[in-house]
Amino acid sequence: MSELCIALLMVVLCYNGSFSENLDEQLGMLFNRSDLRCPKECETQDFLNKMRFEDSMECCTCAAESLWVVEGKQNGTKVEHFDVLFVKNYIELKVKDHDVNFYNLIYTYGNITDIPSSVCNFSTIVYIDLSFNEIKDIRNIACLSILDTLLLAGNKIQSLIADVFHGMKYLRRVDVSFNQITKLEPTFFLYMEGSMFHFDLSYNNMSEIDVTNMVRLRQKYFCVVNFSHNVLNEITNPSNFLFQREQDFGHGGYLDFTYNNFSHFFNFEKIGFHDLQLFGKMQFYSFDFQHNNWICDCKFYPFVSQATLSSYILHASHVNFKCNRPPQFKNKIIKNFRNDPDLLICNISMSARCPHKCHCFYQPSRNQTVVNCRAKLSSKRFPLVLPEYQRTWL
Repeated sequence: MSELCIALLMVVLCYNGSFSENLDEQLGMLFNRSDLRCPKECETQDFLNKMRFEDSMECCTCAAESLWVVEGKQNGTKVEHFDVLFVKNYIELKVKDHDVNFYNLIYTYGNITDIPSSVCNFSTIVYIDLSFNEIKDIRNIACLSILDTLLLAGNKIQSLIADVFHGMKYLRRVDVSFNQITKLEPTFFLYMEGSMFHFDLSYNNMSEIDVTNMVRLRQKYFCVVNFSHNVLNEITNPSNFLFQREQDFGHGGYLDFTYNNFSHFFNFEKIGFHDLQLFGKMQFYSFDFQHNNWICDCKFYPFVSQATLSSYILHASHVNFKCNRPPQFKNKIIKNFRNDPDLLICNISMSARCPHKCHCFYQPSRNQTVVNCRAKLSSKRFPLVLPEYQRTWL
């Protein structure tokens, strides 16, 4: 970044009471930047309670404003828009006024297929809105080192590589909703450095998410990552990532997984938790899995049987997600099974060696498999086949 850019970002505001100098300083130290201003309301407990923020810094992460916005309101810092000329699927950027501090690029509902390479000629672009175009590739965006906001909703992006935003420490808000994204490369969020506070991936075509994209190691706070309205049905871990006691996953933020296709609860060991108590390291993360197709069966038992673990995940009011199946549990709040775990069973079919006309089920709360053949009155013979489970009861 040029010295001019650094000077612009280091401008000291004359506060009028709407921002908190103390929180600004903490925010700057936490994210190694000095251009964010935190609303003074984040100092008051009543406001934090009303907005359901855990602490003042979480509030700042979600509500902070950039210096160029604040300065524009208070001291006349000039933020200029480009004149955009569209020529055969390509846009040319024309500067109307050279005496400006920062630039915005806005061109929506067009037909451009790429982010114009000429953006790299303007290092002080802080805001880009190219929503609802035909863009497929965004790998040339990293040249904009002080970009704050990138809005690309409604384009044709199909995947995001892990380092696409490498070096963009000032980028706080990205919207790639309503695209065609099927893949988010593993570790996209895990090792992300900077201040990516808001990330919208809703209304895409993702069917699975890597566990390394649910946590962060290098960013203490974020506000929200929106994965809602995809077709997610599985959390994967192909690299066999393991959560370690010495790792610090920070304060986290809110992850929205609502309106997806999750049905069976997760196998914690497969997604890296060799010790379920390690989930406590993410006690400040909020995972929202409401409005999915949850099947409340034996696979939920490890979750509800760990009182400490379930309280970490279910402590927030928005996580009262409900069963969808089986019919007798339709709309039952899942966390209520903590008081009645015997109900969480998995029926065993004939193909899994349940005897004909018998009812077989696995009941993990009692560590038993039950084979009930009372309805099989025509025969008193011992069943020739039994489910291949331990501790089988007839």
